[in-house]
Amino acid sequence: MIIKIGIMAIIGVVIIAVLKNNGSTYSSLIQIGIMSIILISVIPDVKVLLSSLDNMGIADDVSKESIRIMVKIFSILTVGALCSDVCRDNGESAIADALELSSKVIAVGCAIPVITAVVGVAVSFLKG
Repeated sequence: MIIKIGIMAIIGVVIIAVLKNNGSTYSSLIQIGIMSIILISVIPDVKVLLSSLDNMGIADDVSKESIRIMVKIFSILTVGALCSDVCRDNGESAIADALELSSKVIAVGCAIPVITAVVGVAVSFLKG
């Protein structure tokens, strides 16, 4: 699977380089298209990963909600980083920085239930 993704990425980079050398404005669209194709091709593996995490949560007595939150945070940060990279590649570093910051703030907001649970456990241990 990684070989196919690597080949797609290399072909995309070559196409983008040729388009940029010719002064074409379509290179950004090609970049977004290649990223989308790569992300879509990984969806079956993500389903297997989520299924494994679900089984692991049952076995180790970790709540399914905690696993769901961790996957959601990972997804938010990954999408934020990818979109930020596209912005930065196209010379929009201010937008990229704002996007990275906002994805981190959203991720922390999603983590509040987990943080609350950890603080609750810590307080219960301290009380005895």
